[in-house]
Amino acid sequence: LLILDEPTHNLDTEAVLTLSNLLENQLPSLVDQIFVVTHDQKLLDATNAKKFLIDRDKEIDGVSSVVEY
Repeated sequence: LLILDEPTHNLDTEAVLTLSNLLENQLPSLVDQIFVVTHDQKLLDATNAKKFLIDRDKEIDGVSSVVEY
């Protein structure tokens, strides 16, 4: 199990693409599940993995909802 929280912080576009490639093509042979928490749209767009969006209306302290992205 690998959990990455905001792994693209301070990375340039090329590094994000390299990370995406690593997450999709190399790490799955080493670990069974990879969870990535990110706000980086470039990373979301670059990966083909199953993605989920967790959203919450913070202004009204709303309940979180989870939808497949």
